[in-house]
Amino acid sequence: MKTYDVRCPICGMLNNNLYLEETKGWMECKHCRQTVQILVSEPQKSISVYSGSQLAEKCVSIWNES
Repeated sequence: MKTYDVRCPICGMLNNNLYLEETKGWMECKHCRQTVQILVSEPQKSISVYSGSQLAEKCVSIWNES
């Protein structure tokens, strides 16, 4: 069974080696003792966030290439 390392959304403490599939996502924080449900999902991919001017520069450079 896979284990997860999860930060508590209440206090921010990292809780290690949790069997979230076994508990249907429920965990008790080892620091603040609050019980919360964590959504188990695939690792998140980061995406780029651009300001308006950065986006305009990218569009202009793409248009100039074609």
